[in-house]
Amino acid sequence: MKIAQYLPEEAIIPTLTVSNKLEALRHMLRAMNALGYLSDPAQAEHDLLTREARMTTGIGHGIAVPHARTASVTALHAVLARHADGLDWAALDGRPVHFILLALSPSDAPGPHLQFVASMARLMHDGEVYASLLAAPTARRMHGIVSPPKRKGLFRP
Repeated sequence: MKIAQYLPEEAIIPTLTVSNKLEALRHMLRAMNALGYLSDPAQAEHDLLTREARMTTGIGHGIAVPHARTASVTALHAVLARHADGLDWAALDGRPVHFILLALSPSDAPGPHLQFVASMARLMHDGEVYASLLAAPTARRMHGIVSPPKRKGLFRP
C-alpha cells in the first residue's frame, strides 16, 4: 500500500488561507468533494465534526489529523493542507497547526483508516520530512516528499 494511493497530488493544498479550524475543515471537505470522493458532503461534515468534538486531533508538533469514518465515502481518501501561519487547533502541545491531514474512510473499514492515520502521523513527525514539507513550494513537491518513488509502501513490515 503506497501513500500515493490515498493521497494523490491533487489532494494536496499547499497554501491554505483560512482563519480557523472550522473553515479549514470545511475547505478541505470541499476539496474532497471536488475530487469526487464524497457521496454526501453534509453527512461527511457531520461525521467529521462529531469526531472532532469528542477529542482534539491536534497531535502536536504542528500537525493535526482530523479523521472520521463515514457512509459518505466508499474507500479511504485523504487531503493534506499546509497553513503557513499556523492555526489554533487546541493541539495537545498548545502549538499552532501548520499541517492538516484530513482522512475519511467507510464506516465498515476501520483497519486501513487507522493504519493510514498512524503511519502518516509518524512520517510527518520526522523532523526532516516536516522541514521539507514546510519549504516545498508546490503540491507536486509536497507529494514527492510524502510519497517518494523509492518508498516501498506506507505500511512498513
